[in-house]
Amino acid sequence: MSHFYGTMNNGINRPRTIRGHKTQGLTAHVRGWGLGVQVDLFERDGKDWARVYITAGSTGNGYMVNVWEGTREAYDRLQEKREA
Repeated sequence: MSHFYGTMNNGINRPRTIRGHKTQGLTAHVRGWGLGVQVDLFERDGKDWARVYITAGSTGNGYMVNVWEGTREAYDRLQEKREA
């Protein structure tokens, strides 16, 4: 059974679901000509983790900035600090 699921929908074709096992993770890179976002989901120490990157999109050039990495609990704590 898959641990991670992703859905892509372009408004033209039917939505597509892709699956990833917890030992392999799941990566999605959605991009336009000059901007992209890559999300990696993976399991570490029994918890689900995410990494989020901003990329240069289809132009490539190796630009990839890690803007966030952590678990849902870590994100919730970050949000609580922002609201305080």
